[in-house]
Amino acid sequence: MKDLIVGKSALTFTHHEHEHDTWEIIVNTKGNGYLTFKDTKRPFREGSIVCIPPGVAHRKDSPDGYLDIWVQTSDFPSLDKTKPTFLTDDTSGNIASLINILYSVQYARLPNKDSVKDSLTDSIQQLILARITKGRPDPRVEAIMNRIIHNFHDPAFSIDECLCVGGYCQDHMRRLFREQVGKTPREYLTYLRIKSAKKLLAARGSSKYSVSDICAMVGFNDVSYFSRVFKKETGIAPSEYHGEKK
Repeated sequence: MKDLIVGKSALTFTHHEHEHDTWEIIVNTKGNGYLTFKDTKRPFREGSIVCIPPGVAHRKDSPDGYLDIWVQTSDFPSLDKTKPTFLTDDTSGNIASLINILYSVQYARLPNKDSVKDSLTDSIQQLILARITKGRPDPRVEAIMNRIIHNFHDPAFSIDECLCVGGYCQDHMRRLFREQVGKTPREYLTYLRIKSAKKLLAARGSSKYSVSDICAMVGFNDVSYFSRVFKKETGIAPSEYHGEKK
């Protein structure tokens, strides 16, 4: 098990220069200010994340105060060990959400608490590495992706309405989305629905869901249309699908 400490700050205006003998992952959850290490000053805002290696002295200052949630862990593979790594959370705040769950698990009475904490920490680190490797997408594209992810199960969900949020030109957002995601918003919606359908169809032996049930669960309101789309994407009918071949 990794050595872990998870905590939250009270409203803080200045955290004087200090260092740790562990890695520290800090997510700013409220407020603006500056983090200083050596002779470098970096601004932070809500959603800012910094991963600070062991032995790197740093301080934080905010004129109006800030709130943090943080994790101290013994190891963080693949990150630069000589200086802090800066990034931002995604528009859904998934990294902060996982750290909040980790915080709750830390104080829960669970028989397998240590393994749960390790799994959550690994997930947090993998999300951070993915954002660093991939680079931050356009926040408008990221927002559209997250709306699709959270609403693809709803047959009434409208791609056109989703693209209108923020007052941007729909055609421009479609082009930008395709450039960064490799699919149009509608293709991405279909991709998520079929991906979810494949998982549900593969588990029918235990779930006992019918094709009609699964059709509704993944956002289609017409079984015939669902079957046509599924066969176009996979080459077989939903009723014949039993999972990916090994």
